[in-house]
Amino acid sequence: MKKPASRSRPKPPAPVTLSEIVAAVRRFRDDRDWAQFHTPKNLAAATAIEAAELQERLLWKTDAEVDEDLADAAKRAGVADEIA
Repeated sequence: MKKPASRSRPKPPAPVTLSEIVAAVRRFRDDRDWAQFHTPKNLAAATAIEAAELQERLLWKTDAEVDEDLADAAKRAGVADEIA
């Protein structure tokens, strides 16, 4: 009896720490001189606006309707764009 051929799996990326992510985001911000705009008020407003854009795609839909949307590639891509 032959053993099934083993499939090689890609090696997962090395884990990234939260500190490394924060440092990368700060470098991105500083490279663009955006720190002047990153006040608590502005960051809170920007976060709320981005969350609202995602919520708009799901608003007034049942869980089943959301599941249908996520099964549709184009609609799923739209949701993914809002999350990104």
